[in-house]
Amino acid sequence: MIVITHWDADGIFCLYLLYKRFGKDLKVYFSGPRKIEDTLLKVIKDNEKTETIYITDIGATQEAIYLSSYFTKAIWIDHHIWDNLETTSRVEIFVKPYKSASRVVSEYLKIEDSLLDFIDHIDANDVKTDEEREFRDLISAIRHEYPRTYGVWFKGIAEMLYNGKSVREILDTHRSILDKFYEYLEKI
Repeated sequence: MIVITHWDADGIFCLYLLYKRFGKDLKVYFSGPRKIEDTLLKVIKDNEKTETIYITDIGATQEAIYLSSYFTKAIWIDHHIWDNLETTSRVEIFVKPYKSASRVVSEYLKIEDSLLDFIDHIDANDVKTDEEREFRDLISAIRHEYPRTYGVWFKGIAEMLYNGKSVREILDTHRSILDKFYEYLEKI
């Protein structure tokens, strides 16, 4: 199974929820709205068409819908407002106007998680706690510090959540990256 998810905190939580449902044996790619077609072309090149692909927290374009239908089954799960797009019989779209795509993934997969409010706050830019702020900042810090390998770091964070690590433990593990990022922000 293949997953393409957004390269932000919500995308990481979507991946974590998919791990909870299907285990960690997933092929994972990170992307964004402006890169989704390029990412899909890479995924098509690297994988067999018999795969199932989940695309989370990324709005589709018409071209992206057509590209995703290369695979046996494509499931798009999102919380953004979409244009009316033509689909194919291989594409399933599950879009709800929730605060986060993670909440939509949770509903689609029929699994609950205690961190859904946490990620809702971050993705809706309604941060309420230091942990929410620091987690949001950690994702930015990793993208800033490791622009070519952030996907490895993001998969690692999703795996830590899957393995039962708390947000606080994740923040403590990555404290040096976060501190370096805060120092950088103070300088500029």
